[in-house]
Amino acid sequence: PFVIDPHMSSEKKVYFQNDRINILCVGKYEERKNQLMLLEICSKLISKYNLHITLVGEMSTSYHQQHYEKIQKFIEEHDMCDMVECYTNQKPDSMSVFYEKADMFVLPSTGEFASVSQLEAMSYSLPVIVSDTNGTSCYVESGQNGYVFRDNDVDDMMDKLSKILADRDIIVEMGRHSYQLVNQKYSFLNYKTAIEKIINTSFS
Repeated sequence: PFVIDPHMSSEKKVYFQNDRINILCVGKYEERKNQLMLLEICSKLISKYNLHITLVGEMSTSYHQQHYEKIQKFIEEHDMCDMVECYTNQKPDSMSVFYEKADMFVLPSTGEFASVSQLEAMSYSLPVIVSDTNGTSCYVESGQNGYVFRDNDVDDMMDKLSKILADRDIIVEMGRHSYQLVNQKYSFLNYKTAIEKIINTSFS
């Protein structure tokens, strides 16, 4: 199991900076990560919600470069330059800034073996949305701290995203629940305590 330390409670977090709902997506710039699907959905929602999307990902191969260029082209063609920011090859110790500024986390990728990024997002009090082929989607309690959508299903992902965007209070409440889950189930301290209990029981 993945474990992570809690980083920022909802009480300390500043939501909706610049009066926008700030969406964070973290993943390599490759087709499987479905960043274009996220942007397509957001392009249909911008008339209803004040959104800002931040994409953060690795770009270390020519394939990554090609997909990154497709993303840039989509952004320009859909007049989204003011609402989308793309970052590449960020160091791990710089990621906290992105999580702190975000209001929700979306990982639209297909066939995700086991992502830890949604757990990182939860530790910063963010609601999370992931696909049902994500091997660690079990960290998401649907309707409580986010949603799990049908893999590669644009309509279902838009439906799940809209449910959270519909009410800013929902975003804060789901973010609070994410942080509580990390504290209660997924922190290193809880994992360590559980292992010690098993060991002590086995040898007592």
